[in-house]
Amino acid sequence: MVKEKSEDYTFTKRTVREYTGLPNHHLKRYLPQLEDLEYIEIVRKPNGCATEYILKDYPVIANGIEGLLSPDQLKEKISMSPGR
Repeated sequence: MVKEKSEDYTFTKRTVREYTGLPNHHLKRYLPQLEDLEYIEIVRKPNGCATEYILKDYPVIANGIEGLLSPDQLKEKISMSPGR
């Protein structure tokens, strides 16, 4: 369903419904939430055309979630804390 670059691929509610099997009322509820959270963006279309969406690009973080310590880093930080 998703290609490498999000700007190369647009999708509609129907596409998501067919791919996921989710009912339409779920999409009406969750697609606006995904837009508010800036995971997807609406591609404006003239009246009468189906609304299309694109996935927004996010940088990939090499070591997981930014600011999240690995278990080894956490153990080191705890061992260096005062009172240990």
